[in-house]
Amino acid sequence: MRNIKNLGLMVVGMLAFQSCETERTAQPLSAPTVATGDVGCLQERAMRETAIELISGGNLNVDEFGVVLSDSATSTVPTRANKFQKATATKVGIAKINVASLTPSTRYYYRAYATNYLDTVYGEIKSVVTPAITRAPIVETPTVDSITTSTAKIMVNIPDNGGLPVTTRGICWARTPDPKLTANTAKDVVAGSGLYSLKANTMLPNTLYYVRGYAINCKGTSYGPETTFTTAP
Repeated sequence: MRNIKNLGLMVVGMLAFQSCETERTAQPLSAPTVATGDVGCLQERAMRETAIELISGGNLNVDEFGVVLSDSATSTVPTRANKFQKATATKVGIAKINVASLTPSTRYYYRAYATNYLDTVYGEIKSVVTPAITRAPIVETPTVDSITTSTAKIMVNIPDNGGLPVTTRGICWARTPDPKLTANTAKDVVAGSGLYSLKANTMLPNTLYYVRGYAINCKGTSYGPETTFTTAP
């Protein structure tokens, strides 16, 4: 009888110990953590490549992760009740989201959000103003100087960036008309609009070449009119 009583006390003690261990190791429920990044390409009717980051999902599964936004006439503090766009995945890390159907010349407030079972949280509020109109850049006809048997100095001007920053500019040349980026190219180390010069090289002596400039913004790629020159004999 005494042995049965002792066994019962041991079982009760073990259960109590397990209960204490569970309380000590259990983690409290927590909400996700997010951060709001910048818009990669702002167009008149779209925010493309808007960066948002899911820093932590808390200790629960994240049900939604994305960006919310509102125009200044609606609210300066956007929530899930306003316009939103969800990311395709809810993994920890950075996502880039495209938001369409915007209005030109309008200020929008946006921020990242994430939802789990416990709560919906939001990141820092940022704002942008959509431009009135955007298009690919305008590139002018190049001028050619300092021609040798295998090189030439090419000068190009970009008078209009199309309402968006020019991210890449350069020249392309070939022995046939209408050279493109698939032909011989040289890229400027500096971006932006304005005048620049680059060297076309590795050409054949006494040969006719076609050359033109190009410029890229997030709306597209533009080529300028081509010109021709002949390398020295």
